[in-house]
Amino acid sequence: MSSPPADRCGCTWPRDHDENGVPRQDSCCWRETAPNADRCVWHADTQTVTKSVERLRTSRAPRSVRTRNAPYAELLDGVTLAGLDLGSLRAVTVDGDFTFGGAQAGAVDNAPRIMDLVTPDGVTQSEALEYDGSTRATLPFVLL
Repeated sequence: MSSPPADRCGCTWPRDHDENGVPRQDSCCWRETAPNADRCVWHADTQTVTKSVERLRTSRAPRSVRTRNAPYAELLDGVTLAGLDLGSLRAVTVDGDFTFGGAQAGAVDNAPRIMDLVTPDGVTQSEALEYDGSTRATLPFVLL
C-alpha cells in the first residue's frame, strides 16, 4: 500500500497491522488532515492540534464515507482524545469527590475517562486501561 495523499490522515488500525496480511478488522482513516498536521483532528496528538467537541464534530468523515462504514456511523479506531473536555464526562483525579478517584499521581492527564468497557478475548480491562505519566491507554476494538 502506498502512502495516503498529503491531505488525508491515513492512520491505520491496528497500528501494527500487516499491509500484506489478511485484513480482519483493519481500518484506514480517510478524513482530511488538520491544518499543519499529518493526521486528522481525530488522530492527531492533542499537543499538535487543539481539539474541541465542535471541531471533532465538523471534521467527521463525509456522509458518503460513513454510509460505507455501516453498521458503524463513524470509525474511531485509534483516536486520540486524552485531555479533551467532552463536557458531560466527569474528570478522573487522584482523590475522587464529584470527580472519579483512582487516577495515578503524576499521570492524571492520561487517565482514561472510562468506567467500564468490553475487551477482546485475551485482553483484560486492566491491560486495556493501563497508562502512566508518559503513556495513554489504548482502547482495543471489539466487533459486537
